[in-house]
Amino acid sequence: MKTCTRTLLTLLTYFALITAIHAQKATLPDTIGLISASEKSNYMKVMKPHSSNLLNNYDLKYHRLQWLVDPAQNAIRGSITSYYVPTTSGMSSIQFELAPEMVADSAFHRGFHVGVNHTSNLITISFGEIIPQGHLDSVTVYYHGNPPGSGFGSFGTGLHNGIPALWTLSEPYGCSDWWPSKNDLTDKIDSIDVFVAAPKAYRVASNGLMMGESAYGPNLNLTHWKHRYPIASYLIAIAVTNYSVSTQQFNGPGGNFPIVNYSYPEDSAFNSTQTALLMPVYELYGTLFGNYPYEHEKYGHAEFGWGGGMEHQTMTFIGQGAYNIEILA
Repeated sequence: MKTCTRTLLTLLTYFALITAIHAQKATLPDTIGLISASEKSNYMKVMKPHSSNLLNNYDLKYHRLQWLVDPAQNAIRGSITSYYVPTTSGMSSIQFELAPEMVADSAFHRGFHVGVNHTSNLITISFGEIIPQGHLDSVTVYYHGNPPGSGFGSFGTGLHNGIPALWTLSEPYGCSDWWPSKNDLTDKIDSIDVFVAAPKAYRVASNGLMMGESAYGPNLNLTHWKHRYPIASYLIAIAVTNYSVSTQQFNGPGGNFPIVNYSYPEDSAFNSTQTALLMPVYELYGTLFGNYPYEHEKYGHAEFGWGGGMEHQTMTFIGQGAYNIEILA
């Protein structure tokens, strides 16, 4: 079954790359280069599956993710508050993965400053007390740094029409490149709140429902996204640039939900014509598979600086030039 799944994913990735390349009218050397890079990445994932020394003795329940970013800089600063339940007795510390290039500044547990040990790609936070098994607890980690790139980029910056853009793509094990996380595929977080502060010229796309945008000091805006469905760490994502935002509404078999599109301004008119073509696709999927699983929030697209697409939960990131019905569907 795993082999079949891997083969299917490889074929889908190959198809997405070919479609994106065709849309962008890439030359043959470009095509060969992209296919080669994709196959090398897939091979390395098979040969070197993710392994972690993280002590997996807790069940994540909630993250409050607070970030300060500027698309003109490959950097991030923030704090992650994690609510969890110990699954074993005698828990006196908690561990998260964080790339060694990043800096874990401090941690707080129950309002008290506690020690943080950052060794290689692992941070260990010691409580100085035992947390009872099954007892809901929380900890906050403050950190900063210049994220490295792994997988498909994890944390990327670039330009569109001369304007800075920032995006994340953590699939499959890249979230610890840019935030302290339980970087596995087995422990879904029940609920998240995402707060992103960025320069006022930009807008922020992320998972779930956008709860508000407000001034945050003289030069920044703060955007709050709320997602109330279980989510794996690698599907938590943000994209930031001078987006043009439009909303389309789907009502029919499969549910009733908004489709929120974050496009580069120079591409927004064309992108809207392409996302509108998805209406019969939503209807078909609803007839075949049932209601869209996140209909109480949204479905969305955010344009980003990559060649294909990535299905981040409730907000698919679509590469510039890859807005065509094959990839969107």
